[in-house]
Formats: sequence, structure tokens, C-alpha cells
Amino acid sequence: MRLTHLSATGPNVPGSTVEFGAGLTVIHGASDTGKTYIAQAIDFVLGASKLKQVREADGCTHLLLGVALTEDLSITLVRRTPNSPGRDQIAVYPGRHLTVPVGQAEFYLSPKHNARNTTNISRYLLEQIGLDGKFVRQNARNDIRLLSFRDLAGLCIIHETEMQSEMPPALSGQYVKATTEKSVFKLMVDGRDDSDLRGQQVSPDEPKISRGKVELVDQLIGELRQRVDGSQYSRELEIQHERVVGAIAQLSESVEAAVHERDALLQRRDEAQARVNADRSRLAEIGELLARFTLLREQYESDLDRLDMVQEVGDLLGYFDRWVCVFCGAAVEDQHPPTGHVISEMGVAPWE
Repeated sequence: MRLTHLSATGPNVPGSTVEFGAGLTVIHGASDTGKTYIAQAIDFVLGASKLKQVREADGCTHLLLGVALTEDLSITLVRRTPNSPGRDQIAVYPGRHLTVPVGQAEFYLSPKHNARNTTNISRYLLEQIGLDGKFVRQNARNDIRLLSFRDLAGLCIIHETEMQSEMPPALSGQYVKATTEKSVFKLMVDGRDDSDLRGQQVSPDEPKISRGKVELVDQLIGELRQRVDGSQYSRELEIQHERVVGAIAQLSESVEAAVHERDALLQRRDEAQARVNADRSRLAEIGELLARFTLLREQYESDLDRLDMVQEVGDLLGYFDRWVCVFCGAAVEDQHPPTGHVISEMGVAPWE
């Protein structure tokens, strides 16, 4: 099973699609260009409960995730965005689709994992990869639970912060999930689950001890709250807290304004760069035309010089050859030099 594409569509916005390759896909780019949103959108279609909305996604009502189950069988998972009205279900359509198909889906799945039925996206995807019904270890007492696709999502969708973290890729860093995450990683490596484990017997007195611990913690919290409430610095701390909150709000507004200004400057820079590129292209074209016209002018000048030379040679030959006069057309027998015939026909005064 592999992902083929992710599309975001809406009734009043142009659709956007990201295509995925057959192997590992790495989405890279500058800051605030949508890399995190793409990863979160994939996770959301695969069953995550939250999706942070971004301004560029305003108007998008559906997310479509293409999944190739085999080389010849593909499906498209469709889920409404959090701000889109309607029942929160994941529709399954056969084939590849970049927009929401017309008509009913083949079937609908719940986005929330449920170990008691299979009509949810988690059980459906686990069934497609042959891991449905597997168990993983939960804690040191060897308690086990049914594997969820959410346990595998962290191994399939890696965010930028996780790439930079020193934590091993199989662990999220949350202490309470470490046992389960190690069990899931072991299942992915050697294919063996923890269904053969049996939880330790719980002592009858353990619930009482747990309640006693809770009561002790509540008592300590109450005493600390009383000390804080009765402190002479309580009002001063509240005032400082209000100031800090106000400062954070002002700084947040300043940051947001700076981000908008930066976006506007980036847009102006891109427009200026586009104009510069267009001018450079036009300048190159004009340079080529000027070079061609220069070459053509040189050719014309060479031809004109050649014609002038031919004309001068003809004039000279007209002076020395006894033939039909080149000026008036008189035959040889009608020419009587030196009568000034040639000179007068040339239009040159005798004294020049």
C-alpha cells in the first residue's frame, strides 16, 4: 500500500494537488510554504482528530488522498475539512480522483479507531496491510491492546521537527507511550505482536492505594493553593501576569503584521524578478536583431561600393574606347573629337 496524491478542493476555489512518487517522498521548500500542512492533511485523512487551518486553505471543504492498495487497485479517501459542515466520515471511492466524485461512495468509515468493529479507517487500513488483529504491549504490567493505525502513522509521516530531534525515530518522546511505541516498532521489524503476553494480577489493595495517592496529591495541591491565595504577592503576580499576557498579545500582533508585510514584499520581489527576466529576454532578442541588421547594413554598403566601382570603371572605359558614345549614343563615325562633345555631354564647364 502506498499514497499516490493529496488534493484539496472546494466549490469556490481552484483545486490543488500534490503528487507522490513510488518510493520515499520528501516534501521540501522555504518556510511557510505548506510543508507542515501537507503532512498534517495526510494524517487527518488517515484518522487524526485535528488539522490546523491555514489561510491558504480557506474555502477548501474536502481533502482527497489517493491510495494504491496493489499495482492494479486504487482507492481515494475523502474527508471533510474541520471547518466544513457535514458529518465527519471518511468516504471511500474506487479509483483515482482529484475532485469529489458525483454520487455515493462505495462505503463510509469512521475516523476514530474502535476495537469492537471494523467500520473505521484504522481497522480498514490495518486489514489492507495484514496487521488487523495484532496486539501491542501497553505498560510494564504486560497489559496489551489491539493495534491501531494511529500507532503506525508516526512511522509513516515524519514532520520536520522529528527529523531534527535527537529522539530515535520510533519514539515520540512521551514517556507514557514509550512501551507501546517500542512494541509497535518490534512488530514492524520482526512481524511478531504481543498477543501471547498476559498482564500481571492486580492486588485487591492496589485501587485503595491508588485512591490514597490521589487524595494525598489533592491535599498537597489544596495546601499550595491556599498558600498562594493568601500570599501578599498574589495580587502583584496577577498584575504581572496580565502585563505579560498583554505584552504577548501585542507582540503577536506585531509578528502577524510583520508576516503580512513580509508576504507583500515577497510578492513584490517575485513580480519585480518576473519583470527583470522578461526585460532580459527582450534585451537579448533586440541584441540579436541589432546584430542581424548590422550585418545586413554592412552587406548593403559593400554592394553599394561595388556598384560605385562598376560605374566609375564604365565612365573610364567610355573615355578610352572608340565605340558607341556612352553619353549621347552617337556612333563612331559621328564622333568628331576634340570638339568638346564628351565634355559638354558630361555637363562639365571647359574651365573646370
